[in-house]
Amino acid sequence: MDDKKIILNILSGNINEFKIIVKNYEKLVFHIINRLISNINDKEELYQEIFIKVFKNLESFRFQSKLSTWIGKIAYNTTLNFLGKKNSSIIDFIENEDMNLSMQKSNIKSPESSAEEKNLALIVKEYINNLPDKYKMILSLYHMEDFSYSEISEILNIPEGTVKNYLFRARKLLKEKMSLNYSLEDL
Repeated sequence: MDDKKIILNILSGNINEFKIIVKNYEKLVFHIINRLISNINDKEELYQEIFIKVFKNLESFRFQSKLSTWIGKIAYNTTLNFLGKKNSSIIDFIENEDMNLSMQKSNIKSPESSAEEKNLALIVKEYINNLPDKYKMILSLYHMEDFSYSEISEILNIPEGTVKNYLFRARKLLKEKMSLNYSLEDL
């Protein structure tokens, strides 16, 4: 069932179908929260708060953007508001996620190559964790969530050109930082 049909069914009184929206978009919400919040209790609280906001505001969704973009924007803004209230810092990125490094990989892997890939993913995650905050979210939304520039622009409320610029700078900075300790052959 498509998002529009599900939303119309929910607004018509079939609130049980909201479970479908939660199931379809829980990964997106977790990704956004995980990149900004470190405390597990805060993460759980925010997760619930975000989906409550989505449910309460569902009738205001006008299908002018994708539902994922709309939910992503709610998740991002709610998390930022939470950080402002808590006066916390942004520290986590790609927790419990394996980063796609755009490498050609075979379906059958030796134990050694699997271990090397896991080590490389951990190394990349560590370097990403040390990037400036504005770059972490851009990398996450673009590479992990496959959002377009315009969708990221809408979620983060910044111009599309800024999204492209930040993504370029984030990749460049990541490469520079990693190249200080590793040769291209190591990566």
